[in-house]
Amino acid sequence: RICYIYTKCGHAVPMVRHSVECDNRNCKFSRAHPSDCNGSKCKQTCWQYRQYPQQYSPHIAAYCPSCLSSST
Repeated sequence: RICYIYTKCGHAVPMVRHSVECDNRNCKFSRAHPSDCNGSKCKQTCWQYRQYPQQYSPHIAAYCPSCLSSST
């Protein structure tokens, strides 16, 4: 999950449609997961459920879109 933090107004804006994809080979849902990894071997060595989503919060030295639109 991505949530932009705008430092000039202090608002946080979550980006609902954006997510950071897993690139771990041992994650069954990753694009990096080998196509030949399946069956009992996969169940023993790879995550079989989605991990709790990580939060990525870049700080942006600007006003949020709502503050910008209300100031014009």
